[in-house]
Amino acid sequence: KKKKQISVTNRAAYDRIWHDRQLFKLFANYAVTEYAVETLLFLLEYAQFRQLILDHSRDIIEDEDERQLLLETMHQSRHTQDGGFVDISRDVLEVERMKRRLTASDCMQLLNYLYDHYVDEESLLTVNISGAVRRNINRAYNRHNLLTATQNTHNRFKAKKIKSFPMVIIHDEYEQKIDDEEHTQTEREREREESRPRLMLWKSSSRTVDHSIAVMLMDIMKEMEAAWIELYFLLCMDSFPRFKMTAEYKRYIDGFEW
Repeated sequence: KKKKQISVTNRAAYDRIWHDRQLFKLFANYAVTEYAVETLLFLLEYAQFRQLILDHSRDIIEDEDERQLLLETMHQSRHTQDGGFVDISRDVLEVERMKRRLTASDCMQLLNYLYDHYVDEESLLTVNISGAVRRNINRAYNRHNLLTATQNTHNRFKAKKIKSFPMVIIHDEYEQKIDDEEHTQTEREREREESRPRLMLWKSSSRTVDHSIAVMLMDIMKEMEAAWIELYFLLCMDSFPRFKMTAEYKRYIDGFEW
């Protein structure tokens, strides 16, 4: 079966979304109507995690050779088969709101969060990635004994009745709206706090240096990057062509020269 091709023009227009904060907001609102918000959230939040590693690699990796190898590996993973390079601008990532330090413990928590919410097939926000990519992620997490650590957190998350998903770009805050009359107000507040995405909210603890963290990050992020690239182009081929036909997109683009 012949694969669907992405035109150069369509790719350039799609890439622009990820470098223009206002255009990204419009696309995010449209993704909600297409029930593609989990894909967009994963792309955004994994990219935020990736940027934290790039900005604060010295906080978590003391050995310079290991650090450089990790950074080179991360850079190479964004090169596509057509010779292109995909990325999200710091403006869209809202790096000014992200934490200023990072520890090895933070990395573990963030990786657990990403798996619980977007990779686990039982999650309410599981993303539509291929079986092979999901298996590779599971194996990488298992190699570093991370899946056991995520189980209890995930069991709390998947039990909730969620009517609207957290969207930092739309609501400018992370909040789960839980509709369950069996819970008391105190329980709701506690569960809402537990379910908040932590990419920009976790407090940094003291500096933690672990030489094995570089190996773990290279292993897991290699597989997560494969999922990221797959979903990046899935939106480009699926939701984006329909988004281009909306009045909101046309009005915005008409206000700028290419």
